[in-house]
Amino acid sequence: MAVWCVWLAVFVVCIGLEAASMALTSIWFAGGALIACVLSIAGVNLYIQMAVFVVVSFLLLYSTRPLALRYINQKTVRTNVDALVGKKARVTAEIDNDEARGTQYGQSVRPYQTVLSDNRPPRPVSPAL
Repeated sequence: MAVWCVWLAVFVVCIGLEAASMALTSIWFAGGALIACVLSIAGVNLYIQMAVFVVVSFLLLYSTRPLALRYINQKTVRTNVDALVGKKARVTAEIDNDEARGTQYGQSVRPYQTVLSDNRPPRPVSPAL
């Protein structure tokens, strides 16, 4: 079997994986496999093909993935704790940092303790009741 057929198969498998997952994980390797396939048809040494596959794949990954993620994941709905970041809250009851108790949106919450005001080490916080 010709080496270019192997590169073409790698290209097809990467495209298939990307179509199935839509996670932007294997599309970059498809680009590297396509370039390596072209080099194989041109008669370039196998080791150079493999090196070009790795280099092109990682260049595509690091140069275009941040841009692709920025434009593709614009409509991600934040849920749970992520949905509360940056929102305003109204205090309706006493906040007790020593007991780590409070309510937010009608639910009992126990915030994470990392630094205490009097520089004591934080106590372990039990799960919300």
